[in-house]
Amino acid sequence: MTRGYVEGVPVRSLCGLDIAPTCDPTGLPACSTCRRVLEQIRSRHLN
Repeated sequence: MTRGYVEGVPVRSLCGLDIAPTCDPTGLPACSTCRRVLEQIRSRHLN
């Protein structure tokens, strides 16, 4: 994410969408698919 923000290159989100970040993503809503994937990753990490 940092490289994409600094260099302006697209990065792949958790749902597979390629985006070119142009601002700090803190506070922006996540799509439902990204949210679900992140929850799955977190639950695997905790187990």
